[in-house]
Amino acid sequence: IVFSNVLTRARHVIRPDKLPRPARDLVEIDRYPQKGAIMSSFGCNKRCRFGTAFQNPDMTYRARCVRSVIDELQSMYEMGIRTGNFVDDSFLLSPQRARNLCKGIVEAGLKMSFACQARVDDACRQPDVLGEMNEAGFTAIEFGVEAGNQSVLNWIGKGLGIEQALEVVEIAKR
Repeated sequence: IVFSNVLTRARHVIRPDKLPRPARDLVEIDRYPQKGAIMSSFGCNKRCRFGTAFQNPDMTYRARCVRSVIDELQSMYEMGIRTGNFVDDSFLLSPQRARNLCKGIVEAGLKMSFACQARVDDACRQPDVLGEMNEAGFTAIEFGVEAGNQSVLNWIGKGLGIEQALEVVEIAKR
């Protein structure tokens, strides 16, 4: 199963909830290492040199509704998939949405483990959301630090400091 960002021009805005779900039932799912990959949003509102928004200025952050994501997770669970990997550009771009997804996962009784990618600054601004993610089954977060040198971070337009990266690691340990 291949997931990728859909790059469009502003005049061809795709509503994420209108995209079809991956047809996991049509493949031998156990043959795929990323069988639990799920995209709940795409695009980014940041402007790092390497990101999709920098490469395509018309690319905007778009998210699926929480109910649609929970329904897909329930479908995955019914297929025996117990590990979900959110392949969003940054799961925490909307902390309130992340909270709502976590609440939906808990309310649905989905006993799964999850991983995601997130920006350091988004996690630092709302550190309490990490606790809610833990309660929902998130066991791994890949923070986008990209470099351990401030001048490199400045050059790529990351918009964060090394101190924030160190801070978020400490927050995530709690």
